[in-house]
Amino acid sequence: MAREALKSLSRRRRSIGESFLLHDPKFPHKDRASAIYQCSSLEDALQDAILSKLMPLSKTDHARLFEGDNPLATFSAKIKLGFALGLYGQKTRADLNCIRDIRNAFAHSKAAITFDTPEITDACSQLKARPDEPEWVETAEMQYFGATAQIAMDLLMVAKRNIQHPERPLLP
Repeated sequence: MAREALKSLSRRRRSIGESFLLHDPKFPHKDRASAIYQCSSLEDALQDAILSKLMPLSKTDHARLFEGDNPLATFSAKIKLGFALGLYGQKTRADLNCIRDIRNAFAHSKAAITFDTPEITDACSQLKARPDEPEWVETAEMQYFGATAQIAMDLLMVAKRNIQHPERPLLP
């Protein structure tokens, strides 16, 4: 349900009123930028975890996988490969896909959306990853940032472990 609502939100057009709102200095433009930026940090951590499972790549080979329209250039492709490599389980995969959908809604919606937009709030409430902090505040924004930060830290720990204990290739 949340995925379809976010996809619909991504396609929503801006109303005349929202066009004026976007120029209002009180409008929280930071939500859009923050959501996209936070997700890009998570995507980098996922890429690092994937790379830790692969043999060392030349710059050319790296580009042939991760840049342009190549196989692992999208967040979606990285999420699928990370799961296939056993970097995380189904709950984290669900969180990653939800985070991707939220990021896409912020990135592609022509409408003025924030973390208070009902579809965004609903999607954020479905995220399972949480930092272990007793003073945790349960707002949609904090759920999103908490989940992205927690998963990124976990992925970086996986990457570090894989780099410290690499498996030897089966064939020369």
